[in-house]
Amino acid sequence: MNINNKKLFSCFLIIVILVLTFSSIAVAAEIDSTTSSVSDETAALLYLQYNSYYDLSDEVTAAKTVPDMIAALQKQDIWASYMTPEQFDQVNLIVSGDIIGIGVQMEVQSGKVVILNTIAGTSAAKAGFQKGDVIVKVDGTSTEGMTAAEVKQLLTGELWSLVDVTIERNGYQVTKTLSRVLVETQSVACWMLEDDIGYLRIYQFTDHTYNQVYNEITAMQKKGMKKLVLDLRDCPGGVVDTAVDICGLLAKTGPEAFVVTKNGYRSFYVSDKDVKSINIPLAVLINGSTASAAEFLSADIQDEGAGVLIGEQTYGKGFIQTMVELPSGAGIKFTIAKYISRGYQDIDESGGVMPDIYLTDSDAQLAKAISYLEDTKVTPQRISVFIDKANVAADGVWNTLPGISFIKSGKSYAAAASLLTDFGWDVSYNDGCIYCYDGKNRLVIDTAAKKVIGGGTTADIIIKNGIAYMPLAFFKELGYTVNWDGVGRVVRIYRN
Repeated sequence: MNINNKKLFSCFLIIVILVLTFSSIAVAAEIDSTTSSVSDETAALLYLQYNSYYDLSDEVTAAKTVPDMIAALQKQDIWASYMTPEQFDQVNLIVSGDIIGIGVQMEVQSGKVVILNTIAGTSAAKAGFQKGDVIVKVDGTSTEGMTAAEVKQLLTGELWSLVDVTIERNGYQVTKTLSRVLVETQSVACWMLEDDIGYLRIYQFTDHTYNQVYNEITAMQKKGMKKLVLDLRDCPGGVVDTAVDICGLLAKTGPEAFVVTKNGYRSFYVSDKDVKSINIPLAVLINGSTASAAEFLSADIQDEGAGVLIGEQTYGKGFIQTMVELPSGAGIKFTIAKYISRGYQDIDESGGVMPDIYLTDSDAQLAKAISYLEDTKVTPQRISVFIDKANVAADGVWNTLPGISFIKSGKSYAAAASLLTDFGWDVSYNDGCIYCYDGKNRLVIDTAAKKVIGGGTTADIIIKNGIAYMPLAFFKELGYTVNWDGVGRVVRIYRN
């Protein structure tokens, strides 16, 4: 996203703080008021003076070239860097999530570069490359001993240029010539682990990652996923605007973090208004290489109690950078602020996000996540109550209440204790009262007084054959959405 020729990179914000916005406008105005031959040095110094999180040293302001300016700034700001025009364009592609390549995800397994996934519509997919294929050569160069990043570099080149790729499958090798194309980086990978447990790994946060995460979760839910392992291990971060929207998806929309400039000004960051939270049991894997935007997401989930963090303390990068294009096409990156999580975790001062369950072995981390989720009760998000029947459907799973639901005096009633249990509430009985708790709301069903009490109000209940029936409209008092389907004679109750 371009804002006055600035792009936000790594753990950065896209327009967040009024003081930064106003100062950026001032910088742009000052540059625009000069001739088009304004120097990189003038532009860089103006951006730094208005926006840098750090007070500039004399060495920075006295520097004659931008590289020297940034080299001096790095003594204060370890995240600062200078980029040539070519490097700036390449980083922009990484941030946007678009790269030039053949369209594969890969990792090193037992010393071999193995394809994890091919992206639909790309050269690799059209050539028939599959998950599990081993890339053994690129343009005749052996990949033995290379990292996945080094092989990725070999596969990257000019748009539409050709590259020979040799793969091995079932002991046989084949070489195919592929065109390098513009590829939307698949920044996530997913698959089903157990009957109802899904696995989602985020490799980095790009402009496309939120949509990819949403689509993959939706697809796994259609396959029966009700619980999720989110793997953020070794994730270096990326676009924090994307991470914020994923916070809203997996935790809850609202203030996701607070932003602090060198002047102490605080703003808060919220997810996009169109993001709708999903409520599923969540286990998050983290380690010492979980950094930046990935830490932002981890802290948000932990603060909201939306999931359990398993693994090791994260990297500890709690600062926000911006990336600025200079008149020549070169660029600089520097720190503009720091962030504090919604639960007031200062990631920088604390040295990273601490896990809820500390484990150092990667296999043990995943195993613990699975066992944790296996023991976790799934909370239904929707229940359909069928009037004149004892049937209910919780997220599509059918169950039978101990009594038939009915309508009386224009109100719909259903067996209270069993319905609340189906909706994930803890229900207990004591001295003629039924006590109910869903982790947030508490209510009491007083069978002697024939009342239900909760949500700051009360309502009458009906006792039939020893069963307490509560009015379904009462769920509105507890923050649920209640809809009546007159055609099917069904009351649908949604957890907000």
